[in-house]
Amino acid sequence: LSEVVVGELLLVKPGSAVPVDGEVVGGSSAVDESMLTGEAVPVAKREGSSVFAGTANQTGVLTLKVSRLPEDATAAQLTMLVSQAQGEGTRRPVLERLAGVYTVMVLLSALLLATVPLSLCSWGDGDSHDEDATWTSRWMHSEDGTDSCVWWLRRALALVVIACPCALIIAMPVTNACGISAVARWGIDSSPFDM
Repeated sequence: LSEVVVGELLLVKPGSAVPVDGEVVGGSSAVDESMLTGEAVPVAKREGSSVFAGTANQTGVLTLKVSRLPEDATAAQLTMLVSQAQGEGTRRPVLERLAGVYTVMVLLSALLLATVPLSLCSWGDGDSHDEDATWTSRWMHSEDGTDSCVWWLRRALALVVIACPCALIIAMPVTNACGISAVARWGIDSSPFDM
């Protein structure tokens, strides 16, 4: 492939990978473009159709006129975009940088919510002879009969569940990869948007 030049004609047999981006000038075939588009259904190609490097010729013989060198091919550009997006750890999103601090703050708030109200409660006069005044019963039940400890623990757990950033943290890399793939598929140059 290092000797291929733009405008050269190449023959691609069934079952072979298309080596370069080009235009079909002879033959017809079904080409599997799933590695670029994600679409599992092969695309019919005939004279005048564009084909892309890395796709798989399935059924017929194609004669291609090279339109781009291998290093400028669509697949090479997609690979470059993905490696740039994954390799530059210095430009992490704000949510990723704050996730560690946010998680610690939520857990600390939940701990305080579960313990501080209980420490401010009246524990009685400390008479250990009274069955109803034991520390365990005072800890579990308030004077009006409600479950004070359980009530505060439930509120603390609710705070942790509601404030959990897991969904956002998991969704960010997936969203990033989907966006890069879509931009590359549409042929948009994303370099002006790099920060």
